[in-house]
Amino acid sequence: MKTQLIYRLGEERDIPQLNELGQLSYGEFKTVLTQENWNKLNGHLSNVEETKSAFYSGTTYICEAEDQVVGMIYLIPNGNPTELYDKAWSYIRFLGVHPEYQGRGIARQLTNLCLLEARKTGEKTIALHTSEMMVKAQNLYASLGFVKHWEFEQFGKRYWIFLKSLG
Repeated sequence: MKTQLIYRLGEERDIPQLNELGQLSYGEFKTVLTQENWNKLNGHLSNVEETKSAFYSGTTYICEAEDQVVGMIYLIPNGNPTELYDKAWSYIRFLGVHPEYQGRGIARQLTNLCLLEARKTGEKTIALHTSEMMVKAQNLYASLGFVKHWEFEQFGKRYWIFLKSLG
């Protein structure tokens, strides 16, 4: 019998599981980064304050299986610029899926939930970033109509900002 996947809005009580899932879902990249760069990335992933900041800055969607958070994504509305994101853009952060649940369409469904919400709230452009080591993510985003906007380097790898026009 297949495990039932439930998609819902994240709640404050989910924050500890969101923090753990970030570390689990990005753990596969430990072997492709230098130890120094892995320590930097993992420092961000394990920082509860960064998890809380993403949670409280926008809308959090999760996928739950057997009362466990197995997928997550944050949608941040426009008006929250960073060094990577223009103030006119909404953007997606920290899409992550538990390794045991990858390949079940969870990432696509979570991303689609963000696209629906962004359209519903009148966003014009949605952005995200991904890297050369995240090939599955690149393919997912391209299949959903995101296009590479510009390139930068982080953690010793090539990263790209992807954009999708919603208007």
